[in-house]
Amino acid sequence: MEQQFLRWMEAYAVGHEGLDAEHRRLAVAINEIHAAERAGQNPSQVGILLDAFRRAAEDHLEHENLAMREVGDRANRAKANQLAFLKAMSDAVIDEHIAEHAQSLQKLNLVMRAFHSGPNLGERALSDILKDWFVDHAIKYDAHLKAVFQAI
Repeated sequence: MEQQFLRWMEAYAVGHEGLDAEHRRLAVAINEIHAAERAGQNPSQVGILLDAFRRAAEDHLEHENLAMREVGDRANRAKANQLAFLKAMSDAVIDEHIAEHAQSLQKLNLVMRAFHSGPNLGERALSDILKDWFVDHAIKYDAHLKAVFQAI
């Protein structure tokens, strides 16, 4: 039996049921794209999978942004008696993470445009690029969310 291309690891989980389910769906979608590439499916078939991945990634990042805003709002209300700079710090961290999401979507859009303009992405397979994109998002940017979601 062949091992999955992108095997799910708990390190990808952030402790939020909905966001974790979305992370799992993104990993499954990357595995589907990898399988389609290995099977030699034509670029239009792979493109359909890529477009679905892009929509799922965009929905996930939007949902994650909303979840972070909710956490920030809850934390700000709970600490209303503390100094105002705590609220400003919380907002700045959330705003930074949301800006990182915008950059992440820009990277994904570049991959999409490159694929749709000609499916040959050079030396790297599409699934390798998407795997790196996902791991970067889940590990580099979302790892600190686990502590936040566990605290609430």
